[in-house]
Formats: sequence, structure tokens, C-alpha cells
Amino acid sequence: MKNKELYQLLKDKKQLKNISIDNKININNTFNPNKIIYNLDNLEHLLFDSKKETSKEIATRIKHKIFTDKKIFNAFCKFPNSLLSIEKDLKTSKNSKNGYITGIQYLYNLKQFCSHAKIANCFKTCIVHTGNAIVFQNINIFRLVKALFKIQYPNEYLKLLKKDTEKLLRIAKKKNLKPCIRLNGTSDIEYEKDPNIFNYIKYYTIQHNIKYYDYTKKPLRNTQGFIDLTFSYSNESKYKKYVDIALSKKMRIAVVIHEKVIDKYVKQGFLYSKMVNGDDNDLTFLKPNNSTLYLKAKGFLPNSKDNNFMLVN
Repeated sequence: MKNKELYQLLKDKKQLKNISIDNKININNTFNPNKIIYNLDNLEHLLFDSKKETSKEIATRIKHKIFTDKKIFNAFCKFPNSLLSIEKDLKTSKNSKNGYITGIQYLYNLKQFCSHAKIANCFKTCIVHTGNAIVFQNINIFRLVKALFKIQYPNEYLKLLKKDTEKLLRIAKKKNLKPCIRLNGTSDIEYEKDPNIFNYIKYYTIQHNIKYYDYTKKPLRNTQGFIDLTFSYSNESKYKKYVDIALSKKMRIAVVIHEKVIDKYVKQGFLYSKMVNGDDNDLTFLKPNNSTLYLKAKGFLPNSKDNNFMLVN
């Protein structure tokens, strides 16, 4: 039986203590588990801990939300309407000033999507918990739907990705802008290892001149030039060998810096002598290799003491 844990959740009176009487009455109608198309069993094993919650607590909270919020429940009962966000966030919206329009995909940062997150010690302060996720508390639940869609329905996922890409091309043509795509807005998936998706990337690169680009914590990725990569820095000791590899390959390296010391590092350099502003737009592929792309710490990061990827001194 799929989603055994959800059925158990409904049977367990203690687990339902936060659900209103009206919702309990409507569980079998409005919130019928049989309508859910995603397998949520063992969800906690797919998730990282966050700064405030364990993976088990996060999984339990999400399952409670499914049966208390009709909009969220419905999201788990169907495929997403879209995958790419186009000019809906502050940073990628700046790209149009440089003649580009970006489609960016935000997936929940599942363990299998971010294999180097624990080595880099960035999983508890991941950007998935910043930006719009601070303002819109349920946004990561909808990102989880998209992540499960990719894993559990790969053929339908690719069809929707192509549909969104065609939409991006139409908008780009209408606005006379060059199209580009970031598939890892909040993940670090090696798309070059998926033949179907990599063929999609190569096709739209060659036939439609779409530029694909991403940040990554994996300096040994081989995208054959079809995905421009910017390496993400961390000062974690176990991660140093990856930083050294990125330096040896003269990769562009992104570093998050506390606002109070940005001027200091811009003057003296860090990793490379050339420091480039990464906040003026999201077009990393226009920035030079063999340089450090500095990003100002935002959201809760300036006050965070549990990370090694932000320069504070």
C-alpha cells in the first residue's frame, strides 16, 4: 500500500490533535489519502535536518499540513502546472538589463539532489530556507511536490520541462531577450548524468541557443560545455580538497561574505586576486573564470553562527 504512513497518521488520535474537528469530519472527503499521487513513505529519509527541525520533524509537519490545508493537499494530488519560474524573483529579474531572460527551477533540496551538502556543511543553512521561503512559509512544500514529481514521474517531468522551455523561448522572442535557464535554483543535480535530460539540454542549446548555467559544489562535473558552472565555496575542512580542485581548474568560485567585511575582501582578494560582484545580476556565465564571485549574506545568514561558507572576519 502506498503512503502507509499517511494512513497511520489519520488513525493516530495523538497525531491529529492539531487538526480541527471540522477537518476531522472532512478527512474522508476533502482530504482522502487515496487521491494523493506521490509516495510519501519514508519522507524523513529524503530530507536534511534544518537549523530548527530534524528531518523527522519536518516530514511530520509536512504531513500535518497536507491534511489541514486544502491547497497543499490538492498539490499532492496532481502534477505541477510549471517547473520554471520566469522573472519572479529579485535577482534573476535583474538579468533583463543585460539582455537576458532566465527560467529558474526551484526544487526542495533532497539528499539525493545535494550529495555534497553535508561535506560542505551547508544543509542546515541552505538557500532553500532564504528569500521567498521566509515570506511564504509553505513555498518549500510546493518545491517538495516538484522534487517528488521529478523523481517519481521522470517522463512527465521532462515533458513539462520542455513545455516550460518553449514558453521561455516565446517570452524571450517577444521581449527581444536572450533565453537562459538555471535548473538548480535550490539543488545540485548532475543533469549531465541523466541521458534524457542532458539530450534535452544539448538540443535547446544547439537549436535555440539557450544558455544553461548553475552553481555547484562538485568541481569534477563534466557538462561538456553545455552547462556553465560556478563553484560554491565552503571553509569546511573536509571540503577543502574540492576547493583545491576548483582552483586548479581555475573555476569561477562564489563566496558568501558578511556585509561588514565585503570591502575588505574586495580590496585584498580571496582565493583569487580578482573579485567580481555577484549580486548585480544572476548571469554568472558572463563573469570571468579564475575569479571570486562575492555575494552579500542575506536573510538569516548574517546572524547565523552555524556555517562555514560565509566569510565574517
